Amino acid sequence: SHALKSVGMDVLYFGNQTVGSAIKDEKSGVMTLPIRMDAWGSDIVEKYARSWQCTVFLSMLDVWIGNLAYIRKMCAEQNIAWVLHVTLNQEPLNPLIVENLKAATVIVAPSKWSYQLLVQNGFGNKSVWIPHGVDVSVYKPVPVEMKEELKRQYGLEGKFVFLVVALL
Repeated sequence: SHALKSVGMDVLYFGNQTVGSAIKDEKSGVMTLPIRMDAWGSDIVEKYARSWQCTVFLSMLDVWIGNLAYIRKMCAEQNIAWVLHVTLNQEPLNPLIVENLKAATVIVAPSKWSYQLLVQNGFGNKSVWIPHGVDVSVYKPVPVEMKEELKRQYGLEGKFVFLVVALL
């Protein structure tokens, strides 16, 4: 969002983590708009797009969670470019996923495997591979001594520890 704002674009977030009223990030100035009754936004996202005169809609919803027909419809009716961030996890592609891929203006694949699957299924002309990244100036391995102390604190001495941060 910082890069988009730096070139004069207004950026709004709509996330299923926000309930109640809009939240403004003090550092970036980006607004996060709340959900209403439907956790995936089908009951409010079209209204937000109209109100804010959206020209590009970037979705990061898992395409297999359900029918995203409301996004396809909104983008078509309001002439909005749909950037579909998609993690694929099966082959062959589910027909519902294919409908979403067909409707997207641009498809962003976070893994090389997903990108190759998109290319193999005829979506290479509108797909791009942008791997997940980590800011290594902020996130880096802790020194071995600190790692061993942390393992002692949590009763994990001598064990292999693997951490996954995710929201389900």
